[in-house]
Amino acid sequence: MTNRLITAALFIAAVAPLHSAAADLPADALAPVIVTATRFPDIQRQFPIGATVITETDIRNSAANTVPELLRMLPGVQTRDLSGSPNLQVDLRGFGIFGDQNTLVLLDGQRISENEQLTVNWSAIPLDAIERIEIIRGSGSVLYGAGATGGTINIITKSPVANTRSGFVEAGVAGYRTLDLRAGANIAEENTGLRFTAAHRESDNYRDNNR
Repeated sequence: MTNRLITAALFIAAVAPLHSAAADLPADALAPVIVTATRFPDIQRQFPIGATVITETDIRNSAANTVPELLRMLPGVQTRDLSGSPNLQVDLRGFGIFGDQNTLVLLDGQRISENEQLTVNWSAIPLDAIERIEIIRGSGSVLYGAGATGGTINIITKSPVANTRSGFVEAGVAGYRTLDLRAGANIAEENTGLRFTAAHRESDNYRDNNR
């Protein structure tokens, strides 16, 4: 019993000065606390470790114009411009110039990447047509097929919305005579439907007479 009382007394003696010192501090003396979240959340319950999901909301809130511009916002994803076109090389897990050979790209579960040194035709996939993008890094991605040593990028497009008829047309301009055109429509009944999206982007290069 004596030992317990001594321990309690020591604890109170140690804590008391702290309370006294804290009471003397002004209310505005605390340092600010900054909490930074990742740009895109990981849904661990539905996907394996190393998987990231870019949702439709993430795409809408980003400043990206193409899929590679969107992907390079993620950690561990690198892009390279090898030809001056929007079809950048996407590299998962640092395979360098061999990134295309080790990154599997699927569109609604169908392979659109070649297992050789050819880049994916990213410009044929408008961002407005995408519902979500699943990125799976590491060895677990080999379940999707060959050429997935670095990882797998699975792009899921939007389905028609039943009993809905809607459409949109957007246009924009920017520096270097950049012109952006986007259009889409959803025409669907109860059991049948059609949804299409199109995008066009053109721009001058940094040098004259070079596009």
